[in-house]
Formats: sequence, structure tokens, C-alpha cells
Amino acid sequence: MTHTVSFKTKNFSSPVDDARLMFWFANDAAPGDIFWIDNVVIAKAGSVPPPSDIVMNPGFEDGKTWWDFYTSGQGSFVVSSPGYGSTNAAKVTTVAGGTNIQLYQYGIPLEPNTDYQLSFNAYSSSGHGLDVSILKHDLPYTNYGLSHEQINLGTSWNTHTVNFRTKNFSAPVDDARLMFWFANDAAPGDIFWIDNVVIAKAGSSPPPPASDIVMNPGFEDGETWWDFYTSGQGSFVVSSPGYGSTNAAKVTTVTGGTNIQLYQYGIPLEPNTDYQLSFNAYSSSGHGLDVSILKHDPPYTNYGLSHEPVNLTTNWSTFTLNFSTNNFGSPVDDARLMFWFANDAAPGDIFWIDNVVIAPLN
Repeated sequence: MTHTVSFKTKNFSSPVDDARLMFWFANDAAPGDIFWIDNVVIAKAGSVPPPSDIVMNPGFEDGKTWWDFYTSGQGSFVVSSPGYGSTNAAKVTTVAGGTNIQLYQYGIPLEPNTDYQLSFNAYSSSGHGLDVSILKHDLPYTNYGLSHEQINLGTSWNTHTVNFRTKNFSAPVDDARLMFWFANDAAPGDIFWIDNVVIAKAGSSPPPPASDIVMNPGFEDGETWWDFYTSGQGSFVVSSPGYGSTNAAKVTTVTGGTNIQLYQYGIPLEPNTDYQLSFNAYSSSGHGLDVSILKHDPPYTNYGLSHEPVNLTTNWSTFTLNFSTNNFGSPVDDARLMFWFANDAAPGDIFWIDNVVIAPLN
């Protein structure tokens, strides 16, 4: 079990280096008791430590170890380069379709009635998606918390996050299967890349980069620094709940338009520099959006991202896009970050966005 205690320092007015962390047993310990303690972390509030992953060989750095592949058609699973920020990733190729095509790992331990988060990086050569399931490995293949959850992939690396609660068992198990299922969407010739597969108890996600250059990234200051425009009818409000926070942006399209955007301008950028944009989002319909980084005023020069499509789902997910600044030779402070809805939004769609981060890559 993971135990978390929040506290505020007191009784000193300048930094100290003489504090003691003490685990005290005298009040409750009985003769013969044994106590086990591990992974002790003290961190400033908001700087949560990395998750405790229960997936083996999550980044495929040990090749195919712990992973299995099956297809009722024709296809292959190999470990190839490059990965997402690493050497290796899983590469699944479909040569001929089938009714059962899956990459999976079994023997995963889970606790009953517990909230977990599954996250991974993925893309496909065609943009076709996949499903994910958490189930009993053997018959009767009981649903342990996720059953063919649809994941809409793009043609470039994105981070996908799915929260689930375990069910249909009452004591800890070690016979769970994590299954990536391709049969529903894969076409002959499709190639799928998967990396950095994490299953961790919910709430153990790592923090966003500290060097965010977006103002009011979590909308905790309301609409401050953010603007909305539509050539049709729609609205932008800040509403609850956010993704792990109180607030998020809520964009509603009442009627369509050729220009529908939520944006922030005045963002500073360095020339010829690698950045990472990340955010959490979903939509009521699963319709997607585009993101751009451009000059705020005419001629609206592309500063690094131009209408990059982001495939949303109907559940919160984390999206990550890497880009290199271009088309300017000295530092600028006139960049616009633009979320563009006009291509995909339908009347009545609602889009939620939170935790918007642009930070330089180290």
C-alpha cells in the first residue's frame, strides 16, 4: 500500500539542513511484529515522484522479453529503433488482416477495487487506432477493468493515458493480461509503434516540466491569458473538474464555422530550439483538434507547428508533441499557441483542455 502525508514546514524562518525524518514504532509495535518500508520520498507539494510501473520491460529495452504477439492473419512483432526518447520500441506490422491480432503481456499483478492509470506512447503509419484491455489471461477472460477501450492514434508519437478501476475479483491477482488489440482497425501494411508502457496506481503520475512558458496553463486563474474566437456560434468558459485539478477549459461549438480557435499569444520562443508541447484533453464526441505554433500577427508565420492533428477520445488523455522552432533567427515574444477546432468540430461538441505546457527539451 502507498501512504501519503502532506505537511507544511513550521517553527523556522530560514532554510535548514538539520531535519530528521523518523519512523516511530514504539506506540503500536508488538513482540514479533515485522515492518517493511520502501520508496521513501519527501517532495514539495505538486512534484509527485514517478509512477511505480507494474509492467515488465515497459520500454522494450530488453527486446521482446515478457511480451507476446499473436495474429490469426499474417504479421509480425519486432523490437526496433528509435523509440520515444529511447533506443527501442515495439513495432507491429500487419501483412494480412485477421480477427485476432494482439500484442500482450500477462502475469501482471493487480489489487481489487483499485484505481490505476495506463499510459503509453504510440503511433501508426496510417493513423489507424487500436484497443486496449485489462483482462484475466486465461479462460473465461474476465474483464479486470478495461474492455476494448478505443485509442485513436496519429501518425506521430503521442502519449495516451487511460484511467481504470479494477473489478470482478476480490483478492489480489497476478494473472492479468494487458492487451493491445489491432484487429478492429488495422489494414494490410499498417505499422504500429508502442513504447513506455506504464500501469501504475492512479495519482502516481510525474509532474509536468517546471519551465513552462504558457501562462495560466491549468486555467486555475479563469480565462486570464486565453482568448477564444469562432466565426460560427460557440463559447469558451472555465469549468470543473479539470484533469487532477479544479479547472479546465471548456469549449462548446453551437454551430460550425471556418475559424474556431482557443489561443494564447505573447509566448516567448528561442530560434532553432527543440520544445515539447503537452496537454490533457478530451471531447464529448471523440472529435479531434489541431494545434499550431505561429506568429500571432500577419503573415502568421509557422514557428514550428502547423495544424498538427490531435486525435481525441471521450476520456481524458495526455498528448505530447515535440517540435523545433523555425522561420526566425533571434528570440521572439509574439508566438501564438492555437487550438483549432474548425476542421473536426460538429454542432454540440464540447472540448475539454487542461495542463498546457510548452517547455524546452533538454
